[in-house]
Amino acid sequence: MTIPGKQPDPHDVLRDGRFDPAALLILWLGRKLFLPALLAGVIGAVQVTQDFAPLGEEIARRLERGDVPAEFYADLTWPVWLVFVALVLRAVVEIMAWALAYPLTRLTRPSDYPRGGMLGRYMRLWSDRVHLSGSYRSLRWSWVVRQEAADRLGPVGRVLEATSSAMSWASGLLLLALIAVIAAPS
Repeated sequence: MTIPGKQPDPHDVLRDGRFDPAALLILWLGRKLFLPALLAGVIGAVQVTQDFAPLGEEIARRLERGDVPAEFYADLTWPVWLVFVALVLRAVVEIMAWALAYPLTRLTRPSDYPRGGMLGRYMRLWSDRVHLSGSYRSLRWSWVVRQEAADRLGPVGRVLEATSSAMSWASGLLLLALIAVIAAPS
């Protein structure tokens, strides 16, 4: 195995201008927002479950009669929606990050495919570029590249990076809150 001679340069994975650094940092914030939103949804679900657990028989009787207030359904569904929104947000962010990294694969030398028809060659080339764009996406998430993006954006970039740190702290606090909610006697 050969060890590369130099570290990756952030300039190799950030395109010129302000759009790419801004898009990278905003997508990073969307990625960081996933965990707080997911934890908040789980906390809400645990609280709703604990609130309705003692009323289990009463709720079952009301469901059989069809005599359930609309607030009951709203209380049950809002945590599920928050978890759903968190999952969709994460998927959208990953797809957009991949799409922003895909043009960087054109800068690499494409592999030579001596055999096969033209369609097969383009399919293999596209497959290689899809895998390379995943690598570029991961490299763009690194701290060094995010710092370079923040430097290019100036004060706005610093605010986005500080928001990222705040989201990390919020995730930690929400995790502690989840533990407290689960441990609380019902």
